Amino acid sequence: MNTCKKSKLITLDLDGTLLNAEKSMSELNRKTLIAAQEKGHKVAIASGRPIMGCRDIADALLLDRFDGYVICFNGSEIVEWTSKNHIYDQILPEGIVQQIWQYAEENNLTMLIHDDIIITSNKEHPRIQLSARRNSMEVIQPDDWRKELKNRKLHKCMFIGEPEEMPRLAEDMTLKFPEVNVIRSEPHFLEFVPKDIDKGTGLKTLAKHINCNLKDVIAFGDALNDICMLRIAGTAVAMGNAEDSVKAVADIIAPSNTEDGVAKIINDLLL
Repeated sequence: MNTCKKSKLITLDLDGTLLNAEKSMSELNRKTLIAAQEKGHKVAIASGRPIMGCRDIADALLLDRFDGYVICFNGSEIVEWTSKNHIYDQILPEGIVQQIWQYAEENNLTMLIHDDIIITSNKEHPRIQLSARRNSMEVIQPDDWRKELKNRKLHKCMFIGEPEEMPRLAEDMTLKFPEVNVIRSEPHFLEFVPKDIDKGTGLKTLAKHINCNLKDVIAFGDALNDICMLRIAGTAVAMGNAEDSVKAVADIIAPSNTEDGVAKIINDLLL
């Protein structure tokens, strides 16, 4: 088992945090995080994305060389990047995705599922196309979605809708589907993951696995789904572009994701 008794565990959200407005990682952020790993600190990506959507960033950060980790699907799957072993893996209850899809169909919401491919109710939706590009995944719009979903073990599914609808919809879905955790992430998204799963529980699981005290965690985030992670980290860093509710739980406000905020804070704290 790895340990970080004297080193830090640096846990990073991707979109809006490590990645800039073009959804790419700056060379300064990349080199700074590699330098931190060379000094013995551990790095973990913590994202709502699937594994495929984290792969290129994990590889660019050399997580395989430095025994780094990827927390994906908002905490429901954790992968040790060197071995590609899954140290944690939780899936949605059987049949629940079909119920959620039925609700989406009845209420004119676009359904999005990441598995080995993207499965959606509207493959032409611009946010579906963006997700496909971002995660380098094939997209299908099945004629018979019930048949397509049968026997699939899924970590997460999502609605895409208008931002002003999401707070009310989140409340309604929490009551309607108590067997899952309903998470707001990006303004247009409402995500469903296994019960009691979020980035915070994912971080706790990883910290326990590598024998790291949570006080030795530095966590970076910008969105609502990062709050649970920031609250338990020894050092919570909100990006300058973060929502006000995220900044409210932070110990440090970094420059924005377009100003290499991650590199600035890592340099100040660790290098």
